[in-house]
Amino acid sequence: MARIEPPKLAAWMLEYLVPAAERDEALAGDLEEHYRAGRSDAWYWRQAAAAVATGWGQYLNRRRAILVFALLWSTLAPAWYSISNDIESSHDFGKAWEIFGPFMLVGWTALHAAFLWAGLMVYQLVNTFVGRPIPRKAIRRAFWIVPLVLPPVYGIIFVLSALYWNSISGLEHAKLAASSWGQIADFGILADLIRIPYFLTLTAALWGTAGTFRRSSPSADFTQNSGASLANPVPGHLDRFFAFVVAAGVINALLSGFLLCRLPASNVPSLSSLLLRAAIYVAIGAAAGTAGAWIYWNNPASPFRDSAPIDFRLFALACAGGWIWTPAFILLYEQVTAAVAFVAVIGAFALAAGLRTVPLGFQPAPASGYRQNSQPDDLFAGAFLRPQIDGGGIMIALAIYGGAYAIAESSFMTASLLLGLAAFLLGWMRTVQRREPKPHGFARAAVRLVIFVLPAISVTAWALLTGVAHRNHLLAVKAAEASDGARAAEEKAAAKSAAHGFGGYESVILWPFPEKKPIVAPLPLQDGPLAPGAKRPLVVQFDGPYWFLQPPDERPGPHAHQAHGSPLGVRIMANNSDPLVMIARQPLGQPIPLARCGQVEIELDNRDQNLGVVAVVLLLEDSSSKGHPQLDVGRQQIVTGEPETSGLQSFRFRLPARASLRRFETVAVMFLPESGHERVAPRFAVRELRFYPR
Repeated sequence: MARIEPPKLAAWMLEYLVPAAERDEALAGDLEEHYRAGRSDAWYWRQAAAAVATGWGQYLNRRRAILVFALLWSTLAPAWYSISNDIESSHDFGKAWEIFGPFMLVGWTALHAAFLWAGLMVYQLVNTFVGRPIPRKAIRRAFWIVPLVLPPVYGIIFVLSALYWNSISGLEHAKLAASSWGQIADFGILADLIRIPYFLTLTAALWGTAGTFRRSSPSADFTQNSGASLANPVPGHLDRFFAFVVAAGVINALLSGFLLCRLPASNVPSLSSLLLRAAIYVAIGAAAGTAGAWIYWNNPASPFRDSAPIDFRLFALACAGGWIWTPAFILLYEQVTAAVAFVAVIGAFALAAGLRTVPLGFQPAPASGYRQNSQPDDLFAGAFLRPQIDGGGIMIALAIYGGAYAIAESSFMTASLLLGLAAFLLGWMRTVQRREPKPHGFARAAVRLVIFVLPAISVTAWALLTGVAHRNHLLAVKAAEASDGARAAEEKAAAKSAAHGFGGYESVILWPFPEKKPIVAPLPLQDGPLAPGAKRPLVVQFDGPYWFLQPPDERPGPHAHQAHGSPLGVRIMANNSDPLVMIARQPLGQPIPLARCGQVEIELDNRDQNLGVVAVVLLLEDSSSKGHPQLDVGRQQIVTGEPETSGLQSFRFRLPARASLRRFETVAVMFLPESGHERVAPRFAVRELRFYPR
């Protein structure tokens, strides 16, 4: 009699497709026994498929924390990609690549692996605070897996995306947002492609850590002495943990400022919008600091979770007076100004003054101002009393001197740290410490916070205002000098084009296809169209060059790349997140007095397909006069990417009757991207210029 065997493929699935950790040999035997007892093939297939699905479900469920964390951490990958792209585009990185060649792959791997290593540290920190730290051997193994897995995974994703670049809908015109927060919140196809290799690598690195957790005592760090417990904590340990919670709130407020506090998109924002934005940023700083402190205050390893010395709400109100200054600090820090140290001093002093109002039972009594070196019953005990050295005063003095020197050396971050430390120590030493809670403590703390909020909003609004002015100053590129021999000097200096950075040029000059011919007025100016009494405009067909550059550059560099073409037929993109500015320059054959020209009309062809806004700025220059004066006539906005705004458009600029500029011989039309053109240059072509007599 032949032995009845189950379907071979289903039996193979039970043996090899179920994860080894979830495999149940007894289940396979039971299924085989039931099959021989008369069950059908369809029944065995259903049981085998259910066993495989259940096994994988249990296997993935044990690693759900890893998958969720890898998914959340990889969400930040586009912002890190933009930062690393700026580093790779730098001149130093390009030089190093030329010198070391393929060995720079190690530097590239370390640059991108740093983001994942930071994720591993955060994952270990989170597991430590929930009482399930990963063993050091397992976490070290995960650190080594990252640089081994990331390059091949990254290369495969890059090759596949390059092969299907044109076939994937929306990938060709995809681009990342300009701000870090916008890149994190971007879930477009390009951002998701960037996240995939980081997600897969982090998952592979953490996969082997599942099931290796070791339990730790929540109070292990605070019960080192025998007999110590949360009911009778060691004061020194509580002091250190209290300082740690305060620092965690400050760091969290700073991180939220870096991610969320950005300048407004408009170049001319209203005062009311700045005040509203400042109030929102101040609220973000207070909320972020409170959230960061609350996480550590209530984690399982905290000695404050069960027996806090004070109410956390009172603690948050006291510290919020310092946290609300972090948005202004971040905004001024990005402007590279010494005012950032001033804000750091205010915030540090407010934080120290607020903490001194918190009644803490575990703080020791203040030490006496004298130190006794003899026995209490010594006859000459009073003669041996020596004044105690004030270490805090010495630290304050050193910090002030160091901060002043750092400001003189333009090291504003160092100055902020030193002067902030001095202000914190001064506020801590000179503010009266409250020993016991007083009635209406919450109300007093809330009133004190409101007193700090109004100045913080004002300073933040001022930081936003100066930040917008600083940005406008960088974008308002001044017109280049032009003289009879300037054109020849530019062509000679730019004849040898050189790459700047890694895979790009420092600037680009685009010449029209026809050879440039000098423009000569058809008649002498006194008898020409702009002569007194003339009514017909002077029409000049545009045939000048187009400059493409990035702030703070004001003109193309000596190694700018030159080519022939039209801005409508080429696509010029930046290899970093800075905006690309296009300047169309038209030299005139003869200077035109400003008193004879009342309006200038620009006719241009708009072929830009990117949704956004571009500002058109008209500059008039007189390069033949001393000092090369120029006149900013004004700006108008162009909406791009909409069918009704594409094609030929005309813009008129009214010239003032009186200005410091008496005449002009060069016209520069600047195209400044305001939104929607973070990495791609505007696509406009100037057709002609019309000069209307006054």
